[in-house]
Amino acid sequence: MRLVILGAGAIGGGLGGACFRGGLDLHLVARGAHLEALRRGLLWRRPEADELLPIPASSLEELEPKEDDVVAVATKLQHAEALLDRVQRLWGDPVVSMWTNGLAGDRWAQRRFTRTVPSVVWVPASVPAPGQAALWGLPSPGQVVLGPGG
Repeated sequence: MRLVILGAGAIGGGLGGACFRGGLDLHLVARGAHLEALRRGLLWRRPEADELLPIPASSLEELEPKEDDVVAVATKLQHAEALLDRVQRLWGDPVVSMWTNGLAGDRWAQRRFTRTVPSVVWVPASVPAPGQAALWGLPSPGQVVLGPGG
């Protein structure tokens, strides 16, 4: 299984760094200057340390979907619905989890895909510069609740 995070900004990059450090097979999807910087690695910033993580990154157009991919959508909600249509065209019916601001994304995903993982994300994070994701929460980086009923 590979976790593909669409939107490697504050939430996608920050949580992606944690997933990568935890040993998950991971791929980040971004665009523009942020993608170009990510190609050299994600500078994963936390209060206790900064670390350059060699996480594969590409644009969505460059990505080659795999049958066992799990897709996490970590864009702003206003971009998510159109992105879900692209996910459906590229992958068919993958496992999808919405890591977006707002709860409408879960309903949009459930209308398109048979396997979704509802989520609530509360993670104080930012993108200080292209190629960086910073998690600022202490003593933990935040909370992610996955699955029906948490």
